[in-house]
Order: sequence, then structure tokens, then C-alpha cells
Amino acid sequence: MMIQHGTIIGAKQFKGTVEGKDYDTCKIRVMMAVPVDSDNETGFNVVELNYGKSEKFAGLKNAQFPFEAELQFDVQIRSGKPQMQLLGFKAIQAKG
Repeated sequence: MMIQHGTIIGAKQFKGTVEGKDYDTCKIRVMMAVPVDSDNETGFNVVELNYGKSEKFAGLKNAQFPFEAELQFDVQIRSGKPQMQLLGFKAIQAKG
């Protein structure tokens, strides 16, 4: 498991069937800083992280976006490709 800080900027869910295949997902959009040692980009990126099934969306539906969070995620291999799976997050209270 990896832990990293980021800014959660939104969430989405989908539960349904597309072309005969069933889907049930919740995804979180996170703005994260580009690593300082990157030679090809700088600033920030927005990544979409899998966050389990659509039922998790209910807890995010009324959240006040954006907010800073400590993200707990893991990399899983699906269909031979690595995918980041968000395991959980904890909102970080703003100081002040």
C-alpha cells in the first residue's frame, strides 16, 4: 500500500450495462503534483482512481470539493496492465 497527498476535485459513479457487459464503479478525480525529478512535465496532473463500486459514491455526493486528502492506494494488475486502486482516503483539515 502507498500513501500520498493530493487534492480530491470530484467523483463519479456508473452502474449499468454497456454492450452486454455489466459495470459497477466509483471513481475519484485527484490533482497531484508532478514529481520534481520529472524531465518531461511539471506542475500538476489530474488522475482518475478506481474507488470500488458505485455504492461508495453516496458518501461523496455532498462533499465540498476540492479538499486535501491523504490517499491510500495500491497498484493492481488487470488484463496485464497496472491500475491504481484507491483503498481509502482521509481528509486533511486546513490549518488556520
